[in-house]
Amino acid sequence: MDVLEPLQATVEEISSKGRAVNAALGQARLALEAAHKQIEAELNMQVELRSTLAAAVAPAQLSEYDRMRKNMGGVAVARFSGSQCHGCDLNRHWGGAEIEQLRAQSAQSLGRCEDCGRIVVES
Repeated sequence: MDVLEPLQATVEEISSKGRAVNAALGQARLALEAAHKQIEAELNMQVELRSTLAAAVAPAQLSEYDRMRKNMGGVAVARFSGSQCHGCDLNRHWGGAEIEQLRAQSAQSLGRCEDCGRIVVES
């Protein structure tokens, strides 16, 4: 009897902790499920937005963009500011004439970084 009572107390303590852990796990699963649903809803919204925006782009340019994105680690368009392409992060010392040529090219077609080939958008 002296041996049994402490063991029963230990079993009850462990069982109580197990119930608390299971309750916390249940709440964490509910929170994860809610977050997953929210992420799916946001993703669906972004897919719809992309489809709407893509409809305004010429099919040849969209095809080229998709090909480039696949070949360039998912990033086909990069921000260009000053003399730096933020796609390859090379700080080329573009001359004024080169930047003007890039701006003129961008107005008529897609401007490109001469180093990484990404489409650049001036910021």
